[in-house]
Amino acid sequence: PRNPTSTSNRSTTTDLFAAGAFVTSAGRGGGISTYGGTSMAAPMVAACAVALRQAAPVATVEQRMDAMKLSLTRINDPASGRVYPFLDCIDAVRLLNPSIIEPIPLNGAQPLIPPTG
Repeated sequence: PRNPTSTSNRSTTTDLFAAGAFVTSAGRGGGISTYGGTSMAAPMVAACAVALRQAAPVATVEQRMDAMKLSLTRINDPASGRVYPFLDCIDAVRLLNPSIIEPIPLNGAQPLIPPTG
């Protein structure tokens, strides 16, 4: 199970959680590095927003944001008692443009933007 770190933002205005605790990725100047915090989480959300723009160019900004927040994966925060959506970009692409990635049945849920053609 995923749990927020002690420094996670637990505000009622937090709309989305993304991996931010000790993420390993490309490092500055080559190689790899491991860091934690919003320095890792924010770029993941930004990259997903760009991927969604490419996958569904007719989608509005609001539809792309909704697709990210409609992730089936949730974070239960025992400290605040709140439940937050966890960023799943592949799932968001499925919601906006099912023709790119085979959709997973969501108990009858429909994509946010119906396929064209």
